[in-house]
Amino acid sequence: MNKITSSIYFDKYNTFLTIAEKNNNSNCLIYVNAYDYINLNDINIEQTNNNITNIVNILHNYNVTDVDIVLSNDYYDIMVFPGSVNTAIEDNKEIINFEFSQYFGNKENISNYDINIVETISTRHNTKKLLYASLISKELLLKLHKIFDDINNIKISYDWLNIINNFIHNYPELAEANTFLIGISRQYLEIMLISNLKLLGYELIRNDNDILNNIDTKIQEIGNCFHVNTINNILLYGNELYKDTFLRINEILSKNNINVNRLNSFRILEENMEQSDKEHSASVYHLFAPCINDIPLHIENIKF
Repeated sequence: MNKITSSIYFDKYNTFLTIAEKNNNSNCLIYVNAYDYINLNDINIEQTNNNITNIVNILHNYNVTDVDIVLSNDYYDIMVFPGSVNTAIEDNKEIINFEFSQYFGNKENISNYDINIVETISTRHNTKKLLYASLISKELLLKLHKIFDDINNIKISYDWLNIINNFIHNYPELAEANTFLIGISRQYLEIMLISNLKLLGYELIRNDNDILNNIDTKIQEIGNCFHVNTINNILLYGNELYKDTFLRINEILSKNNINVNRLNSFRILEENMEQSDKEHSASVYHLFAPCINDIPLHIENIKF
């Protein structure tokens, strides 16, 4: 029996929607579109409410049963601290409570947040591990479940983690190589180093002309932290990845014999759409990097 799934990415500038049809043999992309920005913190605005209603109606029209709601970092916080997912739960609870109090002080109560953790490696000590804890308010979670209350299965995801799983799934031949995923937005560069199916490093740095002009130096610095001497590939994504930006980065990095490409979010998916829609999706697939629909997850959040 076919299953119709959807990914909805609530970015800080736009809202991205994909719908795919999955059966035992294939996963086929049947709808791709982008909408105006939806502020989930204030859905009572008329235009915002209309946009949400429009998306929900499309889900119904395609008989979608499973929705992956993907949030940008406007909607969650990240804490980073030493630790391991294999550490006793009580020990991790103590660390998270301490880090939470350091991060928020007395302004917030930890019981108001849903917390998920992902393990990575320390940038200073290649043998030590770090935990990335993603915090999202339970109030927002309730709001999202209310909006999509008539969808059978709802999952809440974080954009950066979906992008990693997107890469591992769509580029199996590169997954064991040393690859940088670089997201380009108006304010920040999101830089993730993936090697042997593991997240080694994550950095969020302010975007400006200086950092773009010296992108080769920056990725070399990050690589050196993990004793990664050879960078094999760089895949770019994001809403500020225009043609001139891509060519500029490619020119800088190609001197170091690094393969530079846009991250193709639909690389393995079949496409059952009109030719014009296929051509459009090919020109914008790097915008849909967090939209992974129903693919196997290689790196997962662990609910805390």
